[in-house]
Formats: sequence, C-alpha cells, structure tokens
Amino acid sequence: MRRRGVDAVDSRGMVPQHVKSPSVRRSDAELVRPLARPLGRLLGVLLGVIATACQPLPTRGRSSLDPSRTQGAMARAVEDGGAPTAEAASRRGPQPERAASPTAEPSTVPPDAGSDAMPTAVDAAADAAAAAAVATAVAPNLSALRREAHRVVDDWHAAAATGDAVRYLGHMSDDAVFLGTDGTERWDLAQFRAYVEVHMSPGKGWVYVPSERGLVVTEGVDIAWFDERLASEGYGELRGTGVLRRKDDSWSLVHYSMTFTVPNDIARDVVGLIRGR
Repeated sequence: MRRRGVDAVDSRGMVPQHVKSPSVRRSDAELVRPLARPLGRLLGVLLGVIATACQPLPTRGRSSLDPSRTQGAMARAVEDGGAPTAEAASRRGPQPERAASPTAEPSTVPPDAGSDAMPTAVDAAADAAAAAAVATAVAPNLSALRREAHRVVDDWHAAAATGDAVRYLGHMSDDAVFLGTDGTERWDLAQFRAYVEVHMSPGKGWVYVPSERGLVVTEGVDIAWFDERLASEGYGELRGTGVLRRKDDSWSLVHYSMTFTVPNDIARDVVGLIRGR
C-alpha cells in the first residue's frame, strides 16, 4: 500500500511520470526558460535592423543598408531561433548553397546611384513647384483682365465723347480695322485717323453710351472679344462688336464694327426704304 502523502515509486526508486504529484511538476517558467535566449537574440536582430533603417541616408555614395545582407541575417536568425552563432552552425552542419529564385527581378537602381537619385527627384519637383508659383503670381487672373479690358473700351467711348482724338486713337492697334454703319465704311487705322481728325476736335465728338456688354477673355490672356448695346441721342439704339489684343500689359482694339439694330416687325419696311432710295 501507498502511504498518504507519498507517491508510489518504481523498482529504481523513481516516481513514474503519470503519478507525479503537482508539487514536483515543472513550472511554466522552467518550460519557457530554454527559449528565452533565442527569442532575445532574435529581438536584438530585429531592433538592429529597424535602427539601421531609420538612420539618415548618406549624401554621397551607396546606402549603408544592404537589403540582401539584412534579409540573410534575418532568415538565419529565424532558423536558429536567434542570431547566428558557432553552436548553431555546428548543429546545422554544412549547408548547400542556395540558388537564386527564378522569379526574382534584377534591381533597377544603378550600382553607384546610391541616394543621389532621391535628392535629384526632390530638387526637380521643388523647382517645378517654385516655377508654377512664380507664374501664378506674375500672370494676372482672368477676372482682372476682364476688368482691364472693360476699362479700355469705356475709356475709348469716353474719349470720343469729349473729342480727345489722341486718347481715342491711342486705344487702337496699328493694324486696327473700324467698320462704320455705312456699307462702304471699312477703314484701316490710317483711313480712320483721317476721318477722326476731320470730325473730332476738343469738345466735339460723338457720343455712344454703352448700356450692356458681354466680354470674353481667352485662357491665353492675349485676345478678348465683346459685343455691346449702345445708346445714341441721334440714332437710337446701336450694336457694337469688337476684338481686343493684349500686348505689353495693355489692351488695344484691333477690330470694331458698329451697326443699327432693326426690330424684326419693321425690318421689311426698312429694307424697302433702303431699296427705294
């Protein structure tokens, strides 16, 4: 019989495994202790790789981090349960040389490109952004260009109303064309200048007051076109259409046409009156 509190023993005086009491079983700490050192070495390798990767790249030459060496060290550490040691090497014995993976793609980075490629790309992007910012700051926006174009046309009409021939003709380009209300009135600048000098003098001109205007400025910011409704004391309502060109930061009229507006319900009467002259 087995005495109370004493485990049965075999013929060698050993306690069989299946009847060991809880007091003599190996604790969890004793089971984990053999793995502590390999796990610690593996953690050290991983921390070393992370620290190396976080270091700033040198400004010249190759990067100090060699991916192939790092990957090899990590693979050996996983196989050995920690960092490579002489004991682990003797345990594994001679290892066959591993062939390269047939699916591995060659590196596209030149051997001596190093970290120079990154600053070059960053510098190019910075230069492009700076150039775009300068262009945006220098080039006026479309709203400002429209206001400037409206001001030029308004001042052109105001100069005609006061008889200021110099200011009036100064708003027209050298290749400007003016179309009057008469079918024969197609004047280049020289011909129109002669007409203006005869019919315009200080305090004597012609008054056409714009009541509304539609004006378009192109994305190229060098051409604009417009149409406007004009009011005249002697001729009633007229329509003007024109083209402006921007050169040397100012708008000039290159084309202007003035026509009478005829209501549709009396258009045939007007045409008959003209034909019957």
